[in-house]
Amino acid sequence: MKIGQVRGINLKVSRFLPALFLIYFLLGIGDKALLVFAIILIHELGHVFCAVFWGMRVDTFELFPLGGVARMENLYVGSLGKEIVLYLTGPLVNFFLGGVCFALCFYLKEKETMAFLGQASLAIGLFNLIPAWPLDGGRIFQAILSRLAGYLYAARFVSLIGQLWAVIFFIYGVWAMAYSPVNLHWWIIAVFLFYLNKREKGIVYLSFMHYLTQKKKEIEGGEFLPALILVSLPKVTVIKIIERLVPHRYHLIYVLDAQGRIIGLITEDTIIDLFFQGRMHISLGEVFKK
Repeated sequence: MKIGQVRGINLKVSRFLPALFLIYFLLGIGDKALLVFAIILIHELGHVFCAVFWGMRVDTFELFPLGGVARMENLYVGSLGKEIVLYLTGPLVNFFLGGVCFALCFYLKEKETMAFLGQASLAIGLFNLIPAWPLDGGRIFQAILSRLAGYLYAARFVSLIGQLWAVIFFIYGVWAMAYSPVNLHWWIIAVFLFYLNKREKGIVYLSFMHYLTQKKKEIEGGEFLPALILVSLPKVTVIKIIERLVPHRYHLIYVLDAQGRIIGLITEDTIIDLFFQGRMHISLGEVFKK
C-alpha cells in the first residue's frame, strides 16, 4: 500500500503491519515491538544513505512486518565489492548502534531499556546476515552467485533457499511458542519470509527483464566492461545463454560446429534484443539464418 513519496522514493507499507502491532499490544509487548521496528527502520535507512552516496537511485522503500526493503533501480551497475558493502551497511549500523547502547548502560541509572535496544540491535544485525532473501546475507549470496552462475539462476536458487529458511523458522517457532506466546514473532518471520520469497520467485522474469534493461543501458552508454567469452553449440537456445549472463560483464558467444570449429560469433546486445523480441527459444544456429 503506497502512502506517499519523498524525494522521488515511493513509500509503501504492508497492509498487515497495523494488525501485527495490534497483536503485539494485546500480548503486552507493544512498546518493545515499536522499539524493534525503529531499529529496523534505522537499519534500512543505512542502506538508503549508502546507495544515495554512491549515486544509486532508490526507487521504493517498503515496510513489512518482517522489516523493510529498499529497492534500488540501478543496483547491478557497479562492482561486486560495492554491492557487498551496500548490503553490509545495514548490519554495520546495527552493530554500531548496539555498541553505543551498551556503552551508555555504564552511565545511565535506568539501564533496562537501553540494554534491550543494544541486544535487539545486535540480534537484528546478526539475523540479517543469514543467507536468505531478502535479508542482507541472502542479497550478498545472490550477488556473488550471479557473478558465477548468472543472474536468473542465482535469483531462483536464493529464492528457494529463502523458503527453506522460512520452514526452519516456522518449525523453531512451534517449539518456542510452547514456552511463551511472545515467541509468536518466529511464526511471523517464517510466514513473511516464505511470502516474500514466493512472490520474488513469481516475478523473477519481471525482475530479470529489469536487469537486462540495465545491462542494455550499460552497453548503449558506452561504458567500459570486461569481456566474458562463452562457447556453445548451435542447438543451444537463446534463453539458455541468457541464463548465464552475469552482471557487469560483456558477453561474446562463440558458436562451434560438431568438429569444434568456430562458425559464428554472437554478441550480448544481439542476445538481449532477441529476448525482448520474444525469440528467446530459438537456437543459436537459427540466429545466423536470414
